[in-house]
Amino acid sequence: MPFAAKTVDRTIAEPGLEAAVETTAYGTRGFARMAIQSIAKLVGDVWKAVPVSADDPLPTAARGYRSATAIVVGTNQTPGRAVHVIATVAGLVKVRLADDTEVLFPVIEGVTILPVEAKTIVAAGTTATVTGYLNLA
Repeated sequence: MPFAAKTVDRTIAEPGLEAAVETTAYGTRGFARMAIQSIAKLVGDVWKAVPVSADDPLPTAARGYRSATAIVVGTNQTPGRAVHVIATVAGLVKVRLADDTEVLFPVIEGVTILPVEAKTIVAAGTTATVTGYLNLA
């Protein structure tokens, strides 16, 4: 199940979690952490981004990833287990799967993990502004 995350400011206090800060020559700053915001869910025959909730939880049963390789848009590669997407503007990303099927996935600003075996990313149809794709294996 795809999910999306956005870095949040660690200087914001949360119950039971200390604020982590670092003081440098440039001033005091909070450490970033990731907050899962949404997952992609098939609604009818359309994938939609929905907030993580008790009804739509983040899946956690899969084993971790062992490697990450940059994906060059439009260039076929050996598919991994998932695609890591870093977007500065939300939108759609078109992925060519291992069986040559092309699917549009919604991504939000921040990090989105698509648990699909992707041959490549297809530029035509991608509307999100993406700064990087990684093939996770």
